[in-house]
Amino acid sequence: MVLGGTVWAIVPLLTTSLGLTVALAAFEAFAAVNYTLTSTILVKQITLKKFTNAYGLLLLIQGLARLIRPTLAVTIAWLDINSSDDLVFYLGGVSIGASGLILIIVQCYNVVRRCYNHQTRYDVTINTSTFKTTN
Repeated sequence: MVLGGTVWAIVPLLTTSLGLTVALAAFEAFAAVNYTLTSTILVKQITLKKFTNAYGLLLLIQGLARLIRPTLAVTIAWLDINSSDDLVFYLGGVSIGASGLILIIVQCYNVVRRCYNHQTRYDVTINTSTFKTTN
């Protein structure tokens, strides 16, 4: 998602149709990977028992975002002083990239937490003064 956000943010800088075509192909490839791995990422973040509820909530939020996104894009373009659509692409790229960074941070946090729990689970000290020896 970080790469998709980067591609989306550089679209206003491209001037040729070949550049726009390559950028569109790259963005769609990154988006396809994102949609393909959505369920896998979701199951890694939560348990399989909660997957159906979480996936339904995810689809609800995506649907609401698809309703709001065009209106927000038109509003941002209307508020832009230069009357260009560049700001829409910049903000879209930043938000897509930020969501990718959040995924990376959460994944790193989970790995560190699992490693910490694994170390503390087996870190047992035995008090030898309570043992009595018999002759």
